[in-house]
Amino acid sequence: MVETRGRLVSALAVSAAAVALFLVFPSQGHAAASIGGDEVARPSAGERAASTTVFRAVRRVNRSWTCRRRVNLDLVKVTMRTRNEHAIYLRPGCRGRIDRIEVVTRTMDGITVNRGNGRRPAHDLVIGGGYIRCPAHSAAGHQDGIQVMDGLRLTFRNLRIKCGKVHDRGTNSQFYVSGNRPFVPRRVLCINCLLGTGAASPLFIDLSVESGARRTRVCRGDFGYAVRIERRVAVRPVHEGLRILPRRHRLC
Repeated sequence: MVETRGRLVSALAVSAAAVALFLVFPSQGHAAASIGGDEVARPSAGERAASTTVFRAVRRVNRSWTCRRRVNLDLVKVTMRTRNEHAIYLRPGCRGRIDRIEVVTRTMDGITVNRGNGRRPAHDLVIGGGYIRCPAHSAAGHQDGIQVMDGLRLTFRNLRIKCGKVHDRGTNSQFYVSGNRPFVPRRVLCINCLLGTGAASPLFIDLSVESGARRTRVCRGDFGYAVRIERRVAVRPVHEGLRILPRRHRLC
């Protein structure tokens, strides 16, 4: 009996010591390291050792951002005030994942996808959500929320795109897919998006293959229609599950 009590006391002592060590050296758990600055966030050695979750972000003010390689980003946030450039360029070599974009531009396009010019264009890229807002347009030429001039398997999901003001006639489209042979966008889609009013043709599908929008709300544009498809050159255009909203709808 005495021996059993001794063993119990010893076990209790070991447990108490373990609890004390836990209180002195708590578990690190999961942490997110949000990086400010302009460049892609690169976790330090200390962050990699202390955390399994690192927030990778790009932030720019009055400077555009260009994607030309594989990316794996949580956020790209660009604000263009006076510089006459597009906010985001997706160029040959760009591929991968951007979980969210946040663009406010008073100059040119929110996103432009450049032509490959003999090289493989941006391809196999998924943008998971966010918004593009264009409260003004100061540059020459028309403005688009997103203009796709080339690309392969580009998917834009859950985006709210609102460029232009009603009847200002300076905004061409919220989502514009238009190649120029031999550069033809293929399988470029906006899925579960909201395309606002203020543009001549909120959803504009021109020279392309299997491109357009699915399950998307499209507001009527300045000329009274929401969707424009150039059927002479748009091969198997995608316009499935669209909901057309009046210009005065609260979402437009």
